Amino acid sequence: MVEKTMKRWVDGLIEKSSPVCCIVCEQPRHEGISILDEFICDDCERSIVRTPVEDKKYSFFVTQLSRIWLNLQGSTPGT
Repeated sequence: MVEKTMKRWVDGLIEKSSPVCCIVCEQPRHEGISILDEFICDDCERSIVRTPVEDKKYSFFVTQLSRIWLNLQGSTPGT
């Protein structure tokens, strides 16, 4: 698992000094946004905002983003 590290604001986005695991694609990335202490990479953020509700990927994004709330509550998906 990739560790969260120090962050630096760059043009309203966050740039990490070391890769951080994106909560959506679960890949290590350097640039993205933090929501409630969870990281979403730039690529996923762009895909999320451009995906129409009718798209099959939409439910995947909803599931992955629900992990932010579940992690905040100390739970895991499916439990």
